[in-house]
Amino acid sequence: MKKVSILGISGGGVYAAACAFQFSEKILKVGLISTINEFNNGRTPKNMSKPNRISFYLAQKLPWLLRFMFAQQKK
Repeated sequence: MKKVSILGISGGGVYAAACAFQFSEKILKVGLISTINEFNNGRTPKNMSKPNRISFYLAQKLPWLLRFMFAQQKK
């Protein structure tokens, strides 16, 4: 059986940890970098930075506005 290594960064850390738990026999190594706390009842952790909390709120409630804001930063 081929084993793989996975890396989770920021919000992806939760998914990498879940994959490692669910598919432990297929995972060789797991790396977690700057991961976030879990969200309770869909709410961001209070110790998360304010800009990140705002981004998660906008992604959930106003995704079109968040996309517009990110597009403006490319210019």
